[in-house]
Amino acid sequence: MNILIYPFSLLLLSVSLFAQPPSPVKYEVTLMSGREASIDYKMGKDLQHLLKPHGIDLNVVPSMGSVENIIKVYEFPSIQLGIAQLDTLTFQSLHSLVHQFGITSELQNIVSNMQLVLPLYSKTVHVLTPLKYKKFDELNGKRIAIGRRSSGTHGTALSLLRMFQIKPEKTLAIDPPRALELMQKGQLEALFHISALPDSSLQQTSFAQPLHLLPIDLHQAQDKSLLRHLYQVTEISPQHYAWLDHSIPSISVRNILVTADTGECAAVGQLARLIYDNLAWLQQHGHEKWRDVSFDKERLLKHRSLSPCVKQAL
Repeated sequence: MNILIYPFSLLLLSVSLFAQPPSPVKYEVTLMSGREASIDYKMGKDLQHLLKPHGIDLNVVPSMGSVENIIKVYEFPSIQLGIAQLDTLTFQSLHSLVHQFGITSELQNIVSNMQLVLPLYSKTVHVLTPLKYKKFDELNGKRIAIGRRSSGTHGTALSLLRMFQIKPEKTLAIDPPRALELMQKGQLEALFHISALPDSSLQQTSFAQPLHLLPIDLHQAQDKSLLRHLYQVTEISPQHYAWLDHSIPSISVRNILVTADTGECAAVGQLARLIYDNLAWLQQHGHEKWRDVSFDKERLLKHRSLSPCVKQAL
């Protein structure tokens, strides 16, 4: 009997000596992300796993999209972080969107209070139309789906329509899956969808009605506003979607992690530092889009909208 107990006792002793107790929770932080099936939500969960052993309890909250995230970070001090598209943070984009939240009088405050924590990955603009449309300016007088008002797609679509001086007959604030259904029935001429490449909802190899992606060339934009500096030239290729027979020029916009002056400076700064120092871990163990994330410390520290808390921590 003693022979059996003795080795077992040694085993318990070794476990007690070498087991690492979890770090006590030092900070509780809330992140507004995206829909539960979205990349943003999944990347938020990756951050949750990274930060927990370091004493940061990250609550990842699903949302309807970029605009809702910005509003919630602005309105509630208990919500310290949000994921948003860079172009959504402009006065022009938010002006067309925030009336639904009843805070249009605070628009300038919202824009000026948002602070950059870290850049994330890029999303690409998809404009899907029937084959007979070849150029972006052919969307004048057409029925166009531009995404729900709380989404980043909605703001980007409005910005691009304004930049190219496109005046649709009608815009519909509906999600891409519903828009695709209507287009197949001939009830829409175009839909906007802003997403990472490739987007699984567009990877089907055939449509009931033949469709394609419109090319987008920022050099042809009529409105030479500062919004042009928010976008990068990119390309959508047959490697992304098998139904394409050639590459299509398009543009992309950066997704970023934002905060406001919530009084949680130490928490936000430490969180940013942990993400910065552990990007390789996230790229190895997290969502594949982490591999599209990179940090240029020198450039980041010069960014005029960088959170002072993050600047101090880096």
